[in-house]
Amino acid sequence: MNLFRTAKKRCVRGSTRAICSPFPGFTLIELLVVIAIIAILASLLLPVLAQAKAKARTTQCLGNMRQLQFCYHMYVGDNRDYLPPNGSPALASSWILGNAQTDTTPINIEQGLLYQYNKSYFIYACPANTFYINKIPQTRTYAIDFALGGFTKTIPEGGTFNGVTTLIKYNDIHLPGFSKKIAFVDENERSVDDGCFGIFPLSSAQNTWWNLPSGRHNKGCNFSFADGHAEHRAWHGTAVLTFTAFYQAADSSDDLLRVRAGTIP
Repeated sequence: MNLFRTAKKRCVRGSTRAICSPFPGFTLIELLVVIAIIAILASLLLPVLAQAKAKARTTQCLGNMRQLQFCYHMYVGDNRDYLPPNGSPALASSWILGNAQTDTTPINIEQGLLYQYNKSYFIYACPANTFYINKIPQTRTYAIDFALGGFTKTIPEGGTFNGVTTLIKYNDIHLPGFSKKIAFVDENERSVDDGCFGIFPLSSAQNTWWNLPSGRHNKGCNFSFADGHAEHRAWHGTAVLTFTAFYQAADSSDDLLRVRAGTIP
């Protein structure tokens, strides 16, 4: 008995000769079934891949903030415990210069006091940010809490502005403690301008955001802290997700209170 079957040939006749194949062709129904299966698999895999990509960007953003925090600590170590000045607007002799709403080159990053410790301007911007300035990707999204070394043209370091009395030295951070004191904030792309992230202190009765943190990481934001660690926090409300203006109203969630908990009382 022949154990091997001979495939039945399927022949297509052309104008001059017949083209024969040992493999039968697919019917239209079979092709449609295969296409439908591929479409179903794609619909299942694409959201998973998108989530993985978003998670990778969140992780990279946290890495950027840790690098900046490392530069921050190196500056403190080289300058007898003094914090890097945090000018508003970003004035000369500040950790960063310029305005993130108008800068189209990294020159103001390179002239900042922290650049000498890590000469990569890519660590100053969140990789998930898609905001452009004159068709050029925004150069910076990170800012430092105004309570740490903040000053203005008329108010010196250690002065009080909007109820916030700024600190001059690292070891002045007694409350809320190094592990809870917010340092760098991934700020909303339309809110970030100078190097300061303003937030009203715990003693303030205002239910208002001074500056607005971002919500680009799965409706959450990345923060770094004075002890050097960085973490992601998910928002509970929706007001923080859309920038309308400076000093915009908060909602009834605890989002503003949680960020205030990381400020100087």
